[in-house]
Amino acid sequence: MNPLNVVFSYLLIYGMKIGNEHFLLRIPGLGIQGDAFGIAIARTIGAVLVSYALFNGSNLIKIEVERNFKFNFELLRSIYGIGLSASVESLLFSGGKLITQTFIVAMGTASIAANYVTISIAGLICIPADALCIAATILVGQYMGRRDSSGAKEILMYLVKVASLCLLGLGAITFPFAGILASAFTDSKDVVVITSVLIRVYILIIPLLYVVSFILQAGLKGTGDVKFTMTVSMLGMWAFRIILGYIVGVTFKVGVLGVWIGMYVDWIVRGALFYIRLQRGKWKENVVVRNVGEAV
Repeated sequence: MNPLNVVFSYLLIYGMKIGNEHFLLRIPGLGIQGDAFGIAIARTIGAVLVSYALFNGSNLIKIEVERNFKFNFELLRSIYGIGLSASVESLLFSGGKLITQTFIVAMGTASIAANYVTISIAGLICIPADALCIAATILVGQYMGRRDSSGAKEILMYLVKVASLCLLGLGAITFPFAGILASAFTDSKDVVVITSVLIRVYILIIPLLYVVSFILQAGLKGTGDVKFTMTVSMLGMWAFRIILGYIVGVTFKVGVLGVWIGMYVDWIVRGALFYIRLQRGKWKENVVVRNVGEAV
């Protein structure tokens, strides 16, 4: 899907003309709209291929359509109980991020570009941690399904340590080359300078704060403790990332770094609350699916 996204987006953004005096194939360049069409086409193809694989089946999983299908309302209640809370959290969190973007827009084109470039590089650095977040939700859920809360806590803390080591290693490699990475995106000196600072601060922060904040959150979601994670995420987003980010970045004129400082404080608060929640053990009382026989 990703290679197709690159190919389709390139063709639709810039356009293409192939042919001779007898034949002409012309794809008009659509600019930024071409990027949207490119990713839509790639994801549609990906969805079709995934659906084919699931219905065709493998040694691991196969989806079959039951003739006498009946709704399992007990299972649906559990699914929506988790899904709705997670959806509200995602919606409000994305809205908060959109608001912080408006702060940066008012700071000028160099700040906008530096923020975008830093997000792109940060996304590459955090790939191992993001992958382990997914693993944390799945593995913790499996342990909780076996009623092994001690094992769930142990595997979650293990993933925190592994993610921290991964980010420390990637950060050590990336830190000296922050300026070179930034210059790969732009030739603007102002953008490169701002981006270099943002990346280096980010690298120093993530091995502890990012890992604790997001992997512990993912693990608690695996226990079904979604209402708590939603509440904490909203508190951190609106009370710290937005308000503090505005005060430091805009009011005190620290710039983009000030907005990111608000995000780092958000991580500190969320990580601390998630860790306290994990240690107190209230999450052990959660039961996601009450009637296992019917769920299976």
